[in-house]
Amino acid sequence: MALGLIGLGAFLLTGAAMLRWYAAPRAALAPLDPDVTITLTGSGTVYDLAAGAARPQQLTERVAIRGDAGVAGAAVWTVDRRLLSSQGVPLLLADERVALDRRTAAAVGCCGERPAHHGLTYLFPAGLARQDQQLYDPNTGRTAPARYTGTQTIAGQTTYRFDQSIPETNLRPGTLPGAAPIIGTPAPGRLTAASQRTLWVEPASGIVIRADEHRRQRLIRPDTAALTLLDVRLSTDRASQHRLAALAADRRGKLRALRTIAPAALAGTGLVMLLGGLGYRIVTMQGQSGAEGSTFGRNRW
Repeated sequence: MALGLIGLGAFLLTGAAMLRWYAAPRAALAPLDPDVTITLTGSGTVYDLAAGAARPQQLTERVAIRGDAGVAGAAVWTVDRRLLSSQGVPLLLADERVALDRRTAAAVGCCGERPAHHGLTYLFPAGLARQDQQLYDPNTGRTAPARYTGTQTIAGQTTYRFDQSIPETNLRPGTLPGAAPIIGTPAPGRLTAASQRTLWVEPASGIVIRADEHRRQRLIRPDTAALTLLDVRLSTDRASQHRLAALAADRRGKLRALRTIAPAALAGTGLVMLLGGLGYRIVTMQGQSGAEGSTFGRNRW
């Protein structure tokens, strides 16, 4: 019985260590197979080719994130973005393929990514620190610091807030796949974009629960005034916020269970069994020694 308790205790202690230092780090990796659709709503002006002018519109953007075939150490995601008018007419279509380092969530240049990404993209690392982060902006194709500006409760979750501002930037052809054909360029010129974003991130899981964005695109023409093609403000809708908050809470709970609750329970139980087995073994050995002494007499070699 003593050996059984000692063996079971050692097994539980080993299991606790495996959960804490093997299973928990693996659970914190960026997932290979996300399947989530996020909706942003807002308003702004979008250039209408037929009218020859920018028109105010109510807008909806749907962002679908799906997992693709990954490689060792990297998760590959496809991201489909569709900006729609209130009538459901596509105004801007863009698709991305991004490869993420599964541990840091930072973009890595592999696996047919398009366009080239740098820094963080659609997921932050689990256990996020309260500090500025390098963040990729799909509107301008640039990576720039997102400033940590404090904590705030969003959809019932404590989040870290990050603010990013990118000034007017020249867009290279192909920087935003699908942008020029959908919006159109009514005359030769230079296409530019600017962006301001605020993200609220649940730190334990790294999931972005809410995003507020102000995007601008202009056509700079040589001999006339700049033409505004896009000037919109969008924000993650409440339904998406609550869905993302639920995902964050679930991931945070699993990580907490693997890092602290389960290892502590297994280690505590294992230690009690180990000490109990050792104590039982000592007591039984002393009992056997006493019995032998009564049989053969005291002070006998």
